[in-house]
Amino acid sequence: MDGAEIPASGQIPLLDSHDRSTIQKQLGSTREIRVEGEQLVGRNFISEAEQDAATKVREGHVTDLSIGYRVINFIDIPPGQSQEVKGKTYTAGDRTRRISTKWIVKENSLLPIGADEMAKVRAQMENRTTTRKEVKKMTNFQKWLAKLEVDEANLNEDTEEEFRRLFKLDKSGGGDSSDDPPEDPPAEIEAETRAREIRAM
Repeated sequence: MDGAEIPASGQIPLLDSHDRSTIQKQLGSTREIRVEGEQLVGRNFISEAEQDAATKVREGHVTDLSIGYRVINFIDIPPGQSQEVKGKTYTAGDRTRRISTKWIVKENSLLPIGADEMAKVRAQMENRTTTRKEVKKMTNFQKWLAKLEVDEANLNEDTEEEFRRLFKLDKSGGGDSSDDPPEDPPAEIEAETRAREIRAM
């Protein structure tokens, strides 16, 4: 994995099933790409124009990912032989085994069924609730979004600005509208009607 080269822009297209034939098959982009140990991770941003795909991911129906890449350097290990590459020993089976030592990440794809069982949408893999420790680190705005069941990752610049405006309006009735982590979790939003309206927006 340490042979991965990430584009200077830090962004690659997020495609539908490796289909790069047209921009209509581009669902969004993958950004904040980095290597963590033996994993390549990033953050997927789905376009507002692709709400069907976003909903399927959010609901947990679509979980599989697969990257497209171009190999630059590699080592071929003949059948039945072993070779050490960067401190790790690899053994070829009945066929030649190719170890890619340098490669460029080109695209990321959402798939109905991926080849790699470990290549998943991380949020769906974790499938857990936010811990108390994590809640304490969240800002009031983030907690407010969480209570409305709004994923901050899905907000773009315009929608985040609108939600922050609504957040200030909601808190102006006497609550704390600062964006700093409070000592105690904020009070529950009592007006469910207002919450439904904001979610709809």
